[in-house]
Amino acid sequence: MEHNAYEIIDRLCTVTNALVDITKMQAEVIAQMELSEKVEKELAEMRLSADRQLDIIEHRLRQIRR
Repeated sequence: MEHNAYEIIDRLCTVTNALVDITKMQAEVIAQMELSEKVEKELAEMRLSADRQLDIIEHRLRQIRR
């Protein structure tokens, strides 16, 4: 069970780091110019993907904690 918890934490950290990268990218783009529709859509898709991954990890973590 311990191994599973560490694996879940590792995956959670990976997704969280991806969210940090997305946020940094957004800040750079905003600083340079208004978001173009294409970039805005790409970032929205990246956020949605990361959010879905977090939901999956959270669900699995709840199963382990039971």
